[in-house]
Amino acid sequence: MNCPKCGAKCESDQSFCVVCGAPLYSNGDNETVNNIDLNNDDLSATRIVSGISSDLNATKTNIDLHKKDVMETPINRKPIDFEENTFEENEKKKEPQISRFDNQKSRIKNDEPSYQSVNKKPKKKSKKNIIILTILGILFAAVIVVSVVLFTRSKNEEKFNKYYKAGNDYYDAKNYAAAATQYNSASNHAINNSERVSVYEKLWHCYEYMGEYADEEISVLEKLISLNPKEISYYEALIILYQNNDMSDKIDKLIDSVGDYSIKEKLSNFDGTIPNPSVETGTYSKPIEISLHVSNNLDIYYTLDGSEPSEDSTKYSTPIKFEKQGTYTIKAISIDSNGKSSKELTARYRLEFPTVNMPVVSIDSGVYDTQKKITVTADADCKIYYTKDGSIPDSKSTEYTKEIKMPKGNTVFSFIAMNSEGIYSKVVTRVYDYEEVYEYSYDQAVSMLTTILVKNKTMENEYGEYKNGDVAYFTYKSIAKVEKKNYYIVSFSIESDSGSITKEDTYAISCDTGACFRANVSGDSYSLVEIK
Repeated sequence: MNCPKCGAKCESDQSFCVVCGAPLYSNGDNETVNNIDLNNDDLSATRIVSGISSDLNATKTNIDLHKKDVMETPINRKPIDFEENTFEENEKKKEPQISRFDNQKSRIKNDEPSYQSVNKKPKKKSKKNIIILTILGILFAAVIVVSVVLFTRSKNEEKFNKYYKAGNDYYDAKNYAAAATQYNSASNHAINNSERVSVYEKLWHCYEYMGEYADEEISVLEKLISLNPKEISYYEALIILYQNNDMSDKIDKLIDSVGDYSIKEKLSNFDGTIPNPSVETGTYSKPIEISLHVSNNLDIYYTLDGSEPSEDSTKYSTPIKFEKQGTYTIKAISIDSNGKSSKELTARYRLEFPTVNMPVVSIDSGVYDTQKKITVTADADCKIYYTKDGSIPDSKSTEYTKEIKMPKGNTVFSFIAMNSEGIYSKVVTRVYDYEEVYEYSYDQAVSMLTTILVKNKTMENEYGEYKNGDVAYFTYKSIAKVEKKNYYIVSFSIESDSGSITKEDTYAISCDTGACFRANVSGDSYSLVEIK
């Protein structure tokens, strides 16, 4: 095409004349301008009607600047002979050229709207390229982020394993202070909850074994609970620490914070390590029996004299009973397998009983030669207990149910009454000295037997002496009822000069008639055989 202003030959893809800088239009462009829709939102009506509207003043200014730049720039090309060369011939002879103006023109096309470009719609291909580049950029950034995360994770894993292994080595060697240092470092590089739980559990036990680190131990257990709220042992250990460090007010809050009902119920019944008495402290009107409980089957040691308990105190094994009126104090501790003592339990009890009437005994104390029957009575709701050795009776003593035959010899009876609430009366004591009187005394009975044995030549004389040096003697064994009659049971023995027993027999002598019999022994009973 030719420039409409100076007539210079121009390329079909040029927007401006390279000689004079005038804008160029193709037929298609003119048609486009003539047929453009004045209602198009992208162009103003003034752009279309006037060709170069006031909206393009800025563009025009830029064009003039570019034109000036082009005119001042030397152009190395041959003069065009308009007469000798037709448009077609010039097109054939023309060789590709790239000039500064072309570069400028390209920039102007990109930066400023031209009369051609204002009517062109954005190219879809360019938008597609931008989207693709954006996606590629995002993917590249994601790859970078993932790579950094994986690298950091790998480094943390390496450091965690290093510190954790070192902590285990110290732990196995029972150097818990050094182990705690390593585990603390490992916790800073743990990459998941499993690693955090493992290292915090080790750290917890280090502080536990070291002692005097209650605050640190509490902090670690609180972290463990947040990481694994289903592990009941963490709660139990924390409750024990709260108990032993005067923080019992936190126990209820801790239990209330538990979401799992089964765990909450178990913790509500958890005693901890401070011994827990089965009976609340206070004043009671009857005897009480107190059991001490502690979790984890720890050993309990206690005192009842107000002194501080230790491992040398009484070890708890059976319930503690208070059966008499008075004031009692239990002090107790538990000691774990590591020798660590719990906080001390102090429980005070006062027993104030209502009055229980003493039992009434029918026979007064005294000396008796005939056997008496002893009867005892008490109030309707009471039971009676007694002893015959002078000791104080209780509910484990012999219960009185029927009258008692006065035993022979000197006997000290003690009686008490106990009501339905287990409260005892004062003790009633009776002393009996009973020796039954028979027709024949023991000496008389032995004399009767001696006479018979001398007669049948079992004995050589009434003195029990033998010519060969042997000696006979009698030994009292008991008074026994044989066929409803009383008999002295006597052992007869002959001892040789060397001290050996050569003969031994048992005899029965009637207390009432003095009749003598040989007695055959069968357990606790006797049968009588006539002496020949």
